[in-house]
Amino acid sequence: MQKLDYNYLVRLIPSHLFKFCGRVEKQFVGENAGLGILGLDVGNKYIGVSLFKRHSNEIEPLTKFDRAKADQELPQLIEKHKVLGMVVNMPKEHHEHVTSFIEQLDGNEIYRGLPFCYFQKTI
Repeated sequence: MQKLDYNYLVRLIPSHLFKFCGRVEKQFVGENAGLGILGLDVGNKYIGVSLFKRHSNEIEPLTKFDRAKADQELPQLIEKHKVLGMVVNMPKEHHEHVTSFIEQLDGNEIYRGLPFCYFQKTI
């Protein structure tokens, strides 16, 4: 995987992302704010989205949208659910479509300071 220099996004390791989000919740909005972390499963054509709600430890499937509409859909979801960070699924093989998607997001100032991490499913 190539190393990216991020303009707007902040890449963290998974445990740091969750610690960061917990601190932000407590500092600004209290324990049960309902803020969460988006889970993104980026495919060649579609993006599956789920929401992890920290206060209830529940993962809720949200939606699936065409990757070409990510510039419209993703900011709306981030605003609506008051997202504190993102976890992006990184497949073991053929991950070029995921890294190109992150590069696309990183080129947009909307995502300034938004922390994210990659996660690899192991089944």
